[in-house]
Amino acid sequence: MRKTTSSPLASICLLVAAASASNVQAADAGIANFVFGDVAVRSANGGNTPLQKGRAVQSGDDILTGAGAQAQIRFSDGGMVAIQPNSQFKLASYADKNDPKTDSFLVELAKGGMRAITGLIGKRNRENYKIITSTATIGIRGSSFLISYNPDGSVTVNAEQDAIVVCTNTGCTGLTAGETVVVKDKNQDPARTTERATTEASVPPPQSQTVSGDKIFIANGLHAVFQSDAGASVANNTNGQSTAVIADLPLVSYADTDGNLYKAGTSGVSSFNTSGDPYAADYIGWGYWASGTQTTTANSTALSNVHYIAARPTPELSMPNTGTFEYNLIGGTAPTASSGGTILVGSLASASMTVNFSGGYTSINNVTINTVFNGVSYSGNAYGSGTGATFSASSSMNVNGVFSGDGASKAALTYKIPGTAIGNITGAVGMSKGADTSYMAQ
Repeated sequence: MRKTTSSPLASICLLVAAASASNVQAADAGIANFVFGDVAVRSANGGNTPLQKGRAVQSGDDILTGAGAQAQIRFSDGGMVAIQPNSQFKLASYADKNDPKTDSFLVELAKGGMRAITGLIGKRNRENYKIITSTATIGIRGSSFLISYNPDGSVTVNAEQDAIVVCTNTGCTGLTAGETVVVKDKNQDPARTTERATTEASVPPPQSQTVSGDKIFIANGLHAVFQSDAGASVANNTNGQSTAVIADLPLVSYADTDGNLYKAGTSGVSSFNTSGDPYAADYIGWGYWASGTQTTTANSTALSNVHYIAARPTPELSMPNTGTFEYNLIGGTAPTASSGGTILVGSLASASMTVNFSGGYTSINNVTINTVFNGVSYSGNAYGSGTGATFSASSSMNVNGVFSGDGASKAALTYKIPGTAIGNITGAVGMSKGADTSYMAQ
């Protein structure tokens, strides 16, 4: 972690860059695209009304979720927020003016938790995107994060993509993707931890409560690779009809074309991040399940410590026929090390890949992954080849991946660095041609 000085701040602020624009009307801050359970909106004039799918959210509104209730809001700048159960989320100030000087995204999170993918307001000016809680100031210079209150009143923050700066009155602490801190008091330094921020329910249980909207959606034709303690499993997608079920941002199940069903366990989906829309040609996603199952027609196998990728494969006619390209990191899961039933959580320092395309043959010249656990670096290298949009590589680590987008503009892969002093290290990353790796040091 990196530490820098900062002016005193008495609240948590998340300063973020990020995503794409939306079709929400300019007069509205956003639209509720999913509501589950008891969710109410308290307007600036004090009136409380139930929140339902399609209702506009205005600057000044409070959104209150009850026990087991959740809501998703898509904002006019393309950002999204998933509000967790037992939360009080106040949109204190929102202005999407396409003007870095007047734009504003100011949220007061009084309790509960939220996961967010940021929009254009943060991209135009990071200082305009802030989330205030009771304990400290967190500046997020990335595009995805998770924040939650703990029972003791402290706040846990996960950097899910890109770089984060967590600030209190004593200074700022820098995090990279996958790292976590707990902030106990605005006058104390944030404390690094391997305990991720959690949500009370990643996917609503099938109870007889009001559900409004399409939180769970299906994306067909994605290729997936699951890297668990049991080994890597490349899901078959030969006819493009595989089905991925995605809810509240994470992938919760995947059925391939050979009849295998991969499903997240009851312990929940720990993390998930994406680049691109799930229906777009260049979509890639990477995530982590603490547990899961792989079910075939014959049996069911328990999975644990699962890192995975899902991507829309580049069509064969769109694969490059010539050229050598560098792929650099755009995001990844926090790597884990598994030994004797003990799981350690580290940080992803860097990842890169060199690929040569020649006459329909794909040569993976080199893949390099660098991880850090408790201040110690562990790295892996691999080389190999690919067929169509998929590839594999091996040497000091094992890699399975897939290219996505026109001209193989992106790539996603899982990796395993076996036999280190702390056990087998596994993870998943997303890459893009010529991506700027400096995000890790912002």
